[in-house]
Parts: sequence; structure tokens; C-alpha cells
Amino acid sequence: MVLARTKLEPLKLERRQLSALNTFEFWSRKLGRNTLLIGPSQFDAALILEFDPAVQTYCERPPLSLDLLPHGENDARDLDFWVHRSGGHQLGVVVFEVTRKLTEERIRRSIEVSEMPVELWLVGDMGQRRQFLRNLKHLRPYISNEEIIPCETRSKIESFLRDYREGTWRQVLTACNEDPSTFAHAISLLYFEGVLDLDISARPLSMTTWISAR
Repeated sequence: MVLARTKLEPLKLERRQLSALNTFEFWSRKLGRNTLLIGPSQFDAALILEFDPAVQTYCERPPLSLDLLPHGENDARDLDFWVHRSGGHQLGVVVFEVTRKLTEERIRRSIEVSEMPVELWLVGDMGQRRQFLRNLKHLRPYISNEEIIPCETRSKIESFLRDYREGTWRQVLTACNEDPSTFAHAISLLYFEGVLDLDISARPLSMTTWISAR
């Protein structure tokens, strides 16, 4: 088992691997460093982890793997992420798409008998969250830096949510009388911090998006 005090580092990729793979990179505010993801599905999963306030930290491409059944074949599937959640809970994440070599049934049975806690994230299920992921991609540039929210802007937004609990993007922006770019940056960071919620699971991010207190 991986201990809570263990600091994992992503597996290194050689130059020839980088040239052959479809990679994505972004600066993670949660990790304070650049992340390198392999393929669009791993990138989407990283965005979900980045914006989940219950996730304290995570490591992409950790040096850990799931032993696959039958164990006599010495076959394994690398984990896509190792995640530390609130309360000290740790687990692995496998972002999975069926192949001729590895079926969903086989990997689920392997997870069931593993001593390591592992969650299975199906690529097909993530595809059904396409609008949510598209919205996260719109928010990501606002948190991919070390800038902080101006105290006055934060105070205005938090005061509005204390008084009214919720409002559309346009209503809160108008009430706060802020520059739209500064406001978008503040809302993105407050959503990242888990201070507020955004109605972005099924509808495009817009001036009619609902902002509510958590």
C-alpha cells in the first residue's frame, strides 16, 4: 500500500515516447507545477480532479500499477492517477477504454481482489459529461496561474451569495460592478476553491449560468 506520507512523482517519459504520444500539458494550481497527460481522456480526468475541492492533491502517471487477473500471467495496468482526497483517503484511478487485450470485466475483477483501492473511470461515461468538461476547459485558463483574487472582488461576491444565496452570472456581475475579466477570474478561482457552485454540468457556460453558495 502507498502510505499517506509518500510523495509520488510522475513516471518520466523519454523523448522518443513524447514524440510518439498525443500529450497535453497544463499548469496545475492544485499541484503548483506543470502536468503532462497522455491522450484526451487522461487530460479530461485531470481537469475533473483539478476542479474537485474534495481532492487535496493528485499525481498523474504514478509509479504504481494494478495487477491483472489471472495473476500467473504477471500482467499489470499502470494507474493513470494517484489521488489524495479530504480526510486522508487515498486511491488510484484507472481511466479505461475496452481493448481486445483488456475487457471491462477483467479489470473490474482485478480491482475487486486488489489490496490497493482503485476507482475505474470509463471513457464512455466521461464522454457523457462532454458539456461539463467543455466548461471546465473554459475555466481552466483563469486558474492556471498564481494570481489571487483581489480582496474587494472576493468580498463583493461572497457578500452577494450570503445575502441572496444564488444568482445568474449576469446578476452577480452587475451587482458587484466588476470588470468582466476580473469577475470571470474570481468566479473560476472561487469555484476551484469550493466556495461556490456553478450550474455547468449540462449547459454551456454563459451569462445565464447560475452561481450559488456551497
